[in-house]
Amino acid sequence: MRGISSRLKQDLLKDSDMKIRELRQKSKEELARMLWEKRNSLLSLRFDISGGRVKNVKSMHEAKKDIARILTLLKQ
Repeated sequence: MRGISSRLKQDLLKDSDMKIRELRQKSKEELARMLWEKRNSLLSLRFDISGGRVKNVKSMHEAKKDIARILTLLKQ
């Protein structure tokens, strides 16, 4: 996270840490359902971005990170 102020970096890390804590409290079935929903939303987001309907490409990056977090917890 080069070039980002330390305050913003702490906020970003705190948000992702809270997200992990929330995900760890969920059951495997809930995580699997969330994974399916995130993958479907990522698919539709890709089509929307390529069609020019969405300007916020950062949301795709966040969806990918959410999917990675869920997969990490499912494999533990």
